[in-house]
Amino acid sequence: MTRRMLLSLACLLFIPCFAFAQAAQPSAAQPAAPELPTSAEAQAMGQAAVKKVEAFADFWIKQMQATEDPDKLIKARTALVTAYSQYDNLSYRQEYAHVVSEKLAVLLSAERNKASQAAIAITRLPQPSIWPTLEKMAASGNSALRYGAAKGYRDIAKTLLLQGGDGAKAMLATLEKLGTQDGEGPVVGSAMVSLVGPADARKQDIDALRPGLEKVWAARIKDMMQGNERIIDAYRQGASAFRAGADDADKKRLLQLLADAMNAATAAFEGNPDNQKGDAATAFRDLLSVLDQKSGELLALDKTPFPAIFSAEKSTDKLATDLRTAYKDVWLPAFAAKGIKPHDLPAGAAMASSAPSSKPASAAASKPTSAPAK
Repeated sequence: MTRRMLLSLACLLFIPCFAFAQAAQPSAAQPAAPELPTSAEAQAMGQAAVKKVEAFADFWIKQMQATEDPDKLIKARTALVTAYSQYDNLSYRQEYAHVVSEKLAVLLSAERNKASQAAIAITRLPQPSIWPTLEKMAASGNSALRYGAAKGYRDIAKTLLLQGGDGAKAMLATLEKLGTQDGEGPVVGSAMVSLVGPADARKQDIDALRPGLEKVWAARIKDMMQGNERIIDAYRQGASAFRAGADDADKKRLLQLLADAMNAATAAFEGNPDNQKGDAATAFRDLLSVLDQKSGELLALDKTPFPAIFSAEKSTDKLATDLRTAYKDVWLPAFAAKGIKPHDLPAGAAMASSAPSSKPASAAASKPTSAPAK
């Protein structure tokens, strides 16, 4: 398993701590957790109901504070998350998320495993009231917490933008900062996906999110071209979230990002021999496959050129050259038909010419069918 695959697996599990969970050992009987509000109390969430939630949260958080046992930490985290769904009642869930996320914040500065379990619990309470705690996670030196902050915003973005105010402003600023400045690829990728927006986002939500996505996309192009496989994979994650259901104006904005990334990735893959080795080569192949697929979906094409190139047996340097040729001779005209021109590549990055090639593309790099009309 490559280093990049291991990094991706770590992100899927959120943090490495789950890997060493051990079988629980017999122990003395533990005191019972305090009761949650009754169904009737949860309807209005008055002072008595809130106090019950506070007592319940305090009990399980003290359990987490008192142990280093991974199984006990997971048990406490599971109890806190499960109780969120005790009632299908918005008043209850909003207040529960608010109380529990604030109380869990005390664990964010604990050792890595404990802090990460707390962060997992926070991100599984998808109510806009958790945003102040997500801000604390985003400012952490623990990359798992920063990853969780970007992911946590994804589930509450629509509601925060609908409400407006400080929460929406904080979310947009934090996702942009994580995307443009963070040194960890999984964090950058998580921010990119969150800035793409939820599938059911309103037009005004998309309009609020797109400037941040465009800034992040442009800011990390040079890192991607220099063969940072974690950043290359961040672009793959971000592009994978693009959807063909966007309106025409947003579709053009997404196609512009795809064109910019395809230009940079094919140039870097062909132009720098180091990018044709090891994890970087694998990351570029995976990214270019997604860019080709998503461009085809957004342009409603029946066929795209890269799959045939990938399927043919050839050396990596020949593969890189063929992909660049197909980009210039096939994708550039397809993008141009929609009025899209890739931006200039950043100075100092590995690159190849972006001008159309002087020779025809290889047979494998056939032109996409159903090319869009201008």
